Amino acid sequence: MPPQDESSYYGVGGPAEGWDPARAQALNQLAQGIEVKVVSEVRSMEMARERRVGKGRVEEIESEFQQEIKLLATQVITDYQLVDQWREEGKYWILLKLEKQKVRDKLQKELDDARKLALDHYRAGVAEEREQRIGGALKSHLRGMAAIRKFLGLPVEAVFQGRNILLNNEIERSVRDLLGGVEIAAQSPIRRKVRVGQPLSAPLVVQASYQDNPLGNMPLQFEFIKGMGELEKKVRTDVRGQAACRVFKVTTEEPANVVEAHLDLEELVGQEENQVEGVRQTLARIGGGQARFFISTQEKRVMIRIEEENLGTVVSDSYLENFLKKQIAGQMKGIFSETVQDADLLLEGSASSRLFTKKGEINWCYATVTVRLQDLKTGEELYSTKLDRVKGYHLEKEEAGRRAIEKAAGLVYKELSTHLKREINP
Repeated sequence: MPPQDESSYYGVGGPAEGWDPARAQALNQLAQGIEVKVVSEVRSMEMARERRVGKGRVEEIESEFQQEIKLLATQVITDYQLVDQWREEGKYWILLKLEKQKVRDKLQKELDDARKLALDHYRAGVAEEREQRIGGALKSHLRGMAAIRKFLGLPVEAVFQGRNILLNNEIERSVRDLLGGVEIAAQSPIRRKVRVGQPLSAPLVVQASYQDNPLGNMPLQFEFIKGMGELEKKVRTDVRGQAACRVFKVTTEEPANVVEAHLDLEELVGQEENQVEGVRQTLARIGGGQARFFISTQEKRVMIRIEEENLGTVVSDSYLENFLKKQIAGQMKGIFSETVQDADLLLEGSASSRLFTKKGEINWCYATVTVRLQDLKTGEELYSTKLDRVKGYHLEKEEAGRRAIEKAAGLVYKELSTHLKREINP
């Protein structure tokens, strides 16, 4: 048991397997004691505040600022003394001591330093706003917000331009006003389709603006908030306020993935991760510009159904159907379905040929081809066409008819492929 001494904190480490693990345990116990001290200080300050402005929210403060409390507790552990160390039955023990007054002095210095840093950032942010440098103003105010988090949500008074202000209130108001004018809007289609493991064919593009004016050189972050994949996470806007993110691949079978673009807090705040997280919690209440893109990895299956006749004879092995399947499989890596129930797209049509004329030994035939592409999920007709009087010739009549159908098939696919790509490989 540590000594009963109201003027000091004590930390006992052990039983441990060595001196270093024992010391770590003792320091951890010291930190826990100081965390309790910090919370008690918050309670006493909050009670004083309640007498002035009404009931406080100590429990909410404790929860929201848990990481900051731990950070402060760790930072103020300096000048501790080794009281004793010993071995007992092969185990190691250490007793450390830290004077409470030193903790109070260190804690007060940490808070004073935080106040000064936050005020410096606020002063810089106001100057940036005056010059309409919105990016710099937002960066300064966010860094002030991160610094002032050490006050654990309590009112911080400061003198600015000859008047008393509540610094945290002023910084949050400035951030709220700035973010209220920032818009991040999608400039490229927000709904995409892609195969698992494949890149998007075009980047995700957003426009950042402030009160309808382009916001250049702003750090943005793109991230999957649903699903998983590999992409360019950190991108800066150009002079037009635009930023483009390449998605290298989607790595999950999740059919619906969401990528969000928002301000890059790590870059703007420039603080340790726990401070960034604290600012993020505050900004969650304020709100901020963001754009979202929805990426589907659900592969569309195509059913092809073609009726074909050559010079009045039904063709069992349709040239047009085989040609379309070959092109779709080769150029688009399409997947086919044998039944309407399992298909997403239906490509149906017909092909026929007829004898037109014979000049000398040459037979001339006309082909007629119709195709129709339908979305089976919605019933929407995506594309339809009819080609007539497409010529083909050969010494043999049947071959002339087949060549006419072959030529018509190539002409149809040239238009049809654009619509198929949009559905299969967007």
